[in-house]
Amino acid sequence: MRTWFSLCCGTLLLIGVSLLILRPQPMNDARRDAEQLWRAGRIAEARRAYAALPDDLGLIQLRRGQIALLRGECPQAQVAAGRALQWPLRRDEAALAHLLLAECAARDGQTTIAAREWEAVDPRSPLRPLVDLLRGEAALRAGQPSAAAQHYLAALRLALPEPWRALAQTRLALSNDAAHSMLHAIPERLPPPAPDTRPLLPRTAAQLVQDARQLQAIHHRPAAERDLLLGQMALQQNLPRLALQHFERVPADDAHFILAQAQAAYARWQIGQQPAATQQLAELHAAHPEDPVVATLLATLLVSRGEIATAAAVLDTAERFQPLDPALALARAEVLAARREYARAAAELHRARDIAQAEARPRYALALANFYLSSAYRVCEDGVPAAREATVIAPEDAASWQALAAALYYCRRFDEARAAAQAGLQRQPDSPALHFYLGAAQMQTGAREAAQTHLIAAADGDPAGVWRQRAEALLGWDHQNSGQP
Repeated sequence: MRTWFSLCCGTLLLIGVSLLILRPQPMNDARRDAEQLWRAGRIAEARRAYAALPDDLGLIQLRRGQIALLRGECPQAQVAAGRALQWPLRRDEAALAHLLLAECAARDGQTTIAAREWEAVDPRSPLRPLVDLLRGEAALRAGQPSAAAQHYLAALRLALPEPWRALAQTRLALSNDAAHSMLHAIPERLPPPAPDTRPLLPRTAAQLVQDARQLQAIHHRPAAERDLLLGQMALQQNLPRLALQHFERVPADDAHFILAQAQAAYARWQIGQQPAATQQLAELHAAHPEDPVVATLLATLLVSRGEIATAAAVLDTAERFQPLDPALALARAEVLAARREYARAAAELHRARDIAQAEARPRYALALANFYLSSAYRVCEDGVPAAREATVIAPEDAASWQALAAALYYCRRFDEARAAAQAGLQRQPDSPALHFYLGAAQMQTGAREAAQTHLIAAADGDPAGVWRQRAEALLGWDHQNSGQP
């Protein structure tokens, strides 16, 4: 009897333990939900989900680090990645943690630390080719295109997945004339990066396709014009040191020389050489007082230094030669706004829009609308009509609809703001700004569930930018469940 009783008790105990083991655990479900959000690209929600989990798994810390990097928060990313490495990680998870640490160190100019973390990536990991590519990115940012090319070519010799392969090819073509033949291999559509490597990719798949087509067109231009255009493209991609090298290759006897020198000065300004940039532009202006590009760039830099009177004098000189140049009127408005003479600044912007050539008029109409918004001057009286006119002049330009939605929202005309944002999203469905204004207007009219959808879309579309910050503030997420280490 005792044996039978003991056997029954043991069986019941075994069944009970099995049920406890097999029963789904709430925390496991929470981890699974967080991982699904991450994999789906729902970054804002994933961040909150991972913030709610306990610090009992290296993967949780790794995800927090990846999300922090996407948000442009390198200090938080470094702390989380460092903590992740204190836990047992799979080979590729450890590789990702080292890549995060290296990327943040490289962005901060800490080359020794970055090199150490890159070397720590397991050579057997399929993520190993990214080490060469990210080393190339660091070299390109430092203005070392030859060293960057060696790293990009090394990455291309390995099993580099798309769209990383296209990044290496476009970067080579941006920095090296001989590499343009690689661009033909880039298709019209590229797959998105794997979720785990997305925080490290500096360009989206769609941007890389656009880069390839733009570079193909540039490489068919004459040499001097090609260097000018490559420099401008490098500036747009936040590579001012590379841009400077392109601009300085334009020969002095070429028609593009003055423009290239003016933009070289602007590149110097971006890399922190403000006195040299101002001096270069001042010398160019003295030699070519009639050139509106030189004058507008010099005036803009002088305004940023607080030298308002000198900036006005530069524009006075240029306008004697070019009285109907809309760019000079635009720069004049900037000078007047710096003096808080908003009525006169608005009048200059109206004039710039009216005298601009037809193909340039949308840009000046948008500048006028954005002036009222940025200065908060007569937004409801004049800013809304200006923004509405911008949508008439350029009805397919989503930026015009964004300006109109912003002005209407500022003036608490929420139903009209919602309609303007929806019109803009028909032109540009992935615009974070338009999703923000649509969600913000819906929030004000009581459609909170729909508002949350669009505000989260704004945050996910601009994780490191102002639209994420503004969306999270409206959602009440900016100081809640931040997940910061």
